[in-house]
Amino acid sequence: MSDMNLQERAPKRKGQGSTRADATGNVLMMRGRVYIRIPVAKGKRPAFHVPWAMTEDEARPRAALMATMARDLRSTGEPSHLDVLPKILERAAVATDAKRLEELRGTVDRLVAGKARVAPLPVVGETFQSVGEMWTSGELARRFPHHLKEKRSASDDAQRLEKFVYPFVGSVRAAAFNLDDAERAMGALPPELAPATRRQIAQLIRRVMTLAEFPLRLVTHNPIPAGWLPRVPKSSQKKQATLYPSEADLFVAGTAPLSVRLFVGFVAREGMRHDEAERLTWSDIERGIVRLNENKTDDKRAWALRPGVARALEAWREISPRSADSDLVFVSEDGSPLRLRTDVYRSMLKASGIEREDLFTETTSTKPTAIHALRALFVTEALARGESESWVTDRTGHKSSAMVATYKRRARTFDEANLAHLGELDRLLGLCQPANKGTVSRHAAKGLSTIRPVFALLQRLKHKRSQPSTEGGSRTHKPVRTADFESAAFAIPPLRHAPVRELNRDVLSSDRMVKPARQKVPITPAVAGPTNGRTLT
Repeated sequence: MSDMNLQERAPKRKGQGSTRADATGNVLMMRGRVYIRIPVAKGKRPAFHVPWAMTEDEARPRAALMATMARDLRSTGEPSHLDVLPKILERAAVATDAKRLEELRGTVDRLVAGKARVAPLPVVGETFQSVGEMWTSGELARRFPHHLKEKRSASDDAQRLEKFVYPFVGSVRAAAFNLDDAERAMGALPPELAPATRRQIAQLIRRVMTLAEFPLRLVTHNPIPAGWLPRVPKSSQKKQATLYPSEADLFVAGTAPLSVRLFVGFVAREGMRHDEAERLTWSDIERGIVRLNENKTDDKRAWALRPGVARALEAWREISPRSADSDLVFVSEDGSPLRLRTDVYRSMLKASGIEREDLFTETTSTKPTAIHALRALFVTEALARGESESWVTDRTGHKSSAMVATYKRRARTFDEANLAHLGELDRLLGLCQPANKGTVSRHAAKGLSTIRPVFALLQRLKHKRSQPSTEGGSRTHKPVRTADFESAAFAIPPLRHAPVRELNRDVLSSDRMVKPARQKVPITPAVAGPTNGRTLT
């Protein structure tokens, strides 16, 4: 079915120009593409592009159909019909088959007859701040799970919005927010902020308004255009200042809450992204191996934990308020998920006695430290200890050698300066307690219940092999006697400075089993010549 079957061609106007005006709509060519212009309101006649393959002659019946749909909806006088009219016309213009056009025409007929209605927008009482808080708190992800997922760096975003945006435009209603409000918030930023930080704040403003458009439907379109975001020159990109191993150990052994010190020590020694560690559950750790199935790069990883880290986690599970397999590993003392904000982390570093200035203030080459810098410490310290690049990437998840190579120069500096490596985590935390002989923790007992039967079987096999049989033979198929195993040939000599024993060859089943040692015979030259009287051996 063609467009001609849906609407007869409208009569041409007299004196039509290059736009080939129809009685109910205009078809025009702009920049090599066909457009249909339809009046949707007084003084508003937007142009809608049609599929690339459609010619001007083929577009005229579609223009007549779209004009009829627009005239019918406008005749109802319903404001909601006027709001959805541009969307309906846009979809009708780009439709590639007649079936889709019939569906749109049926929708218009139902709206005009009152058999369908346009879902109203929510009450416009939400402010810019309330929308942003619903996003950073994860509420939007829970309300619209098919469209959004919880943001991993939501705590950092909340901190930036609270500090730089909400004080200036937080009370503005989302429905009334415009580009001038965004410019006002950006103009209030401190001039010393780095270009990268300014761009991140601009991205947050635009993201909040994108969510106000959909799925919240507080506005019909996002007032912040994509080209509004400021650019970041490469020369202004700075790295975060990184702790030295001794400083990291000082914090872990300090007075901060145990859950925070364990979290920082874990990330610094295992190289996980801090948001990956925050989502780690006890079921992801088993027999000293951690499995990371969900991560930023969607690349499943698994590796063996450092012994000190494994012991610290086992001790923490004994006293943690959340110890079930499905519970998070890193929780606060009250059992809530641990979410360490950057500003709180820096204040804890200062309280622990760490006073290096570049960790807290921006310099010409670095910016203040953050939790993400613990990954840089992990890579640098691991390379300084002599670990391979593959060992590092197994834990960090880096996809290219270029990312790891950026830390090699600093690792060489660590090595040349003979800096101390990170200490054992369980000892620094004070969780290293001597276990009573014959006792195990309640969480290790589950694993031992599986290991003990296998261990008992191995012990029986070992005992059975240690009992020589008088029947059978050796590899040469010669009879073997019990007395042979009691001879000197099967005696175990001391490990050091063992005297050479004379082996009883009569006991051996084959001369090939023992080769006599070669004797070194001293050679004394008959005439003192080039040897100058020395004895040659």
